[in-house]
Amino acid sequence: RRIHPFVERFGIDLDEVELPVDQYPTFNAFFTRRLKTGARPFSADLDFLCSPGDGKALVFPELATGVEFPVKGASVTPAALLASAAAAAPFAGGAALIVRLAPPDYHRFHFPDDGHAESARLIPGHCHSVNPIALRRVPDLFRRNRRTVTHIESAHFGPVAYVEVGAFAVASIIQTFAPGPIARGQEKGYFQFGGSTLTLLFAPGAVSFDKDLVRDSATGLETQVRAGERVGRRGEG
Repeated sequence: RRIHPFVERFGIDLDEVELPVDQYPTFNAFFTRRLKTGARPFSADLDFLCSPGDGKALVFPELATGVEFPVKGASVTPAALLASAAAAAPFAGGAALIVRLAPPDYHRFHFPDDGHAESARLIPGHCHSVNPIALRRVPDLFRRNRRTVTHIESAHFGPVAYVEVGAFAVASIIQTFAPGPIARGQEKGYFQFGGSTLTLLFAPGAVSFDKDLVRDSATGLETQVRAGERVGRRGEG
């Protein structure tokens, strides 16, 4: 009975949802819904970097070595985010893409490129909210929240650290992929109920984000994106 009010409040497009609403036995089943085939197409141009999920995006085109980068009031280094200086080393001076999901967003996330993925590594922690107000109150929130890290060797963007950050009321981050070969647009997993955040780290020169995203992110303005939507292109190395 919570599904219809949720749909109406947030204007969710039921035409793209995989099943009729009455076939979802619980609210969480609808929250973690899949979409119909083709609802989130990934560009066929392999030089394009596509968003891994739906949400509000910020991009950071250059992360100075050892310097914290801001996420709407929070500050974190790649080493802190990955809970490992060694794991963060390939991304020193690289770039970051942040996609913050709100409750009405499609909560499944995808691989942005072909390649090979290692097993997801859980970093235990809490489930604080990751909205801007919470981030201002808890400056090191991203060091505290539960998160998972998957290291990927992508075909067109080199090494990528793919991080799912849990948030308030997100009891679980569910991985649906198997370690090994992966495909562009393939489902990686999903968040259960709540808001959540995806963070992708890239090596230096691997990606050039679209200019409008760079401009808006420089002022702290988030941009709504959808899974499969272009957010940048392959860098010049």
